[in-house]
Amino acid sequence: MASPVCYASESYFLAGAPLPPSTTISSTPAPSSSSTPATAPAGTILSLSLSPTHAFSKRPISRLVLIPGLGVEGDCHLGADIQHLSRRAVRPLPENLRQVHLISGEFLEGLEIRGEKVGRMVKPGDLGENITTRGIDLEGLTRGTILRFSSSPTPSEGDAKIKITGLRNPCHQIEKFGKGLLAQCTVREGGVVVQRKAGVMGVVLEGGVVERGMGVWVEEGGEGGLDVV
Repeated sequence: MASPVCYASESYFLAGAPLPPSTTISSTPAPSSSSTPATAPAGTILSLSLSPTHAFSKRPISRLVLIPGLGVEGDCHLGADIQHLSRRAVRPLPENLRQVHLISGEFLEGLEIRGEKVGRMVKPGDLGENITTRGIDLEGLTRGTILRFSSSPTPSEGDAKIKITGLRNPCHQIEKFGKGLLAQCTVREGGVVVQRKAGVMGVVLEGGVVERGMGVWVEEGGEGGLDVV
């Protein structure tokens, strides 16, 4: 299992960036992907975000271009080798298994920043993800699961695909963004973290354009549970 590492951050100027007016978060519970027929999407893309610099949060955007083997065009984590600053000192440079970060919109909706006089919600992109989904239990996926993105009623040739590689490791950068968030991103038993809920990482298998509202199809990988990458 790869050593747990956290997101590196140079600034927080994008934190709290306003969402497009059409972006909302559904409170509908996520259905199990295993019970969803292959002919129907398991979920949808709620929001998309990117940042050309190593800021903690990413700016909402209407569409992303996925590049095979590299990641998100224009994003600071684009590359075949690891781009997270906390890992760049390692030699030789590790393979970039964190080209794309996905997180559940339902999870974001349930987060609460404590100590705020006026309730401040955590919005898509605030925690640094590229793709915010709705209707999919991301952390419940298996290693190697393929997510296919399409605007058509059924999957088709040319759809962009991401292969899930592992879990994001929640770290102190999340707590720095909002008090009390780190504890809400993990489940502990006896002082030991037994569950991480800050989303998953993946690599781009097939490139293409992804847009808000697209369907997301789940193709099981069957390689076992997810570890931190």
